[in-house]
Amino acid sequence: MSFLQDWYRLLTQPKTAFVQLKDHASLTDGLKNVVAAGLVYGFFFEIVIGMAPNARLFMAIAWAASVFVLESLLGVGILFLFAKLLSGNADFMTHFYLLSQFFVPVMFLYAIVSILASYLFSPLFLLIPVVYLFGLYLTTLALREAHGFGLERAVAAWLILPVLLALIAIILFFAARFAFSGGPGNPH
Repeated sequence: MSFLQDWYRLLTQPKTAFVQLKDHASLTDGLKNVVAAGLVYGFFFEIVIGMAPNARLFMAIAWAASVFVLESLLGVGILFLFAKLLSGNADFMTHFYLLSQFFVPVMFLYAIVSILASYLFSPLFLLIPVVYLFGLYLTTLALREAHGFGLERAVAAWLILPVLLALIAIILFFAARFAFSGGPGNPH
């Protein structure tokens, strides 16, 4: 199957698409997906900020794509660790491949909404959270298929990191507030 057919099926029939794609897991194809998504991200991000086509544009696209690829690899790796903590049974290649499959189509959706909202109709920015939630839905389906999770474990796998980060932020906020207030009992 071609990448375009896979991406279309992921947008229209994601459950069956992940089941079929699992048997074709490949680290190389996963990396191709992440690099392609990074290029889409870099290209559309630079268009949204209004950069004119020149050598700087291509450097900016390459930079944005590189950052996207590194962030994606780190994010998928962290998600893999949390899935393993929850008794996930996938190897990294299957985990990475299934998650990378929807990066490009979701990035295109995000880019289209962003461009339309930037240049045509500002309230379309309200659709960006919908695209984000769709990405979380696809993440959940990919984790379920890759690791054999039920819905609760798949959601828990991607929810662990935001919850931990929120807890750390709250602790740091109160620690800073305590430190700069002069300690307990000081009204200032």
